[in-house]
Amino acid sequence: MDIGVIAVVFLLGTFFLAISAGSQYAAPAETNKDLLDTLKSIIHQVSIEKYDNIEYWFDKNTSCFLGQGKTFDDVIAVLKIRFPDHAFVLEDIGGISAKTEWQLKTFDELRNIPLVDLPLKR
Repeated sequence: MDIGVIAVVFLLGTFFLAISAGSQYAAPAETNKDLLDTLKSIIHQVSIEKYDNIEYWFDKNTSCFLGQGKTFDDVIAVLKIRFPDHAFVLEDIGGISAKTEWQLKTFDELRNIPLVDLPLKR
């Protein structure tokens, strides 16, 4: 796994632990598993394939199709519609989501930007 991806996962994990620490009670293991499952479903590590001048984006972990387009902006337009609350991590480059106003940010820039809002249950 690339160091940039590890850094983003670490930062997101730290963010979520900080939120959890504010709670009066420790979350049960089932809640933690649910949270992890939610994170896995809304944060996509992207694999990009290009055929005939069309970019095809897939979730690297699940191989699920995310979107396609002739340009980066075309793909982002599709992602905005299909996955408005999701985040996308491009290995060795950075990340993008509604929280970044759909602008690609480097991993250094993402240190102060949470990529997603968590549906926290109390």
